[in-house]
Amino acid sequence: MAEMKPPPPRYRIVERNGRLIVTDTWQEARPVLPDQPITPMAGTPKPSLPAISTAMPGAGAGGLLDSAGARLVFALCAGATDSAGNPILTTANFYDVEGPREIPLGPASVKRLGRWLLALVSALLAMAVLLYATSWGFVIVFVLAGMTASSANTTARPAITRWLDRL
Repeated sequence: MAEMKPPPPRYRIVERNGRLIVTDTWQEARPVLPDQPITPMAGTPKPSLPAISTAMPGAGAGGLLDSAGARLVFALCAGATDSAGNPILTTANFYDVEGPREIPLGPASVKRLGRWLLALVSALLAMAVLLYATSWGFVIVFVLAGMTASSANTTARPAITRWLDRL
């Protein structure tokens, strides 16, 4: 019986100038480049977060609120941006029926989502103040939390998904 040998490997790895060069040996018809020094590729820098202006045209006190809302959106997106520097919102399945998915946000979407986040933070702060400021505040807070939790899966998730689709 003839001795069985494994086929030659497809890739050949060679070190040149401190770098590993991988060659595909199955592509023999490809022209061979002469040995030349390897120049480092110019990497694309990660886009920085766009500057958030504190004043928006046509809005008196809304400029400061929209700026704070935009900062909340960038914090919610955890620094994920596309090539144009727009934030990318990553949703989760517990509040988005179609989640998890990534939604790139334009300037109008950042403004809209920022305003909703500010309203949510304001409502949570108001509930915290109500909870600690009055003796009966905990009853109202827990009743509101129970009502919200009971309807979250049937009512809120589809509504949030429709709202996210419009972003």
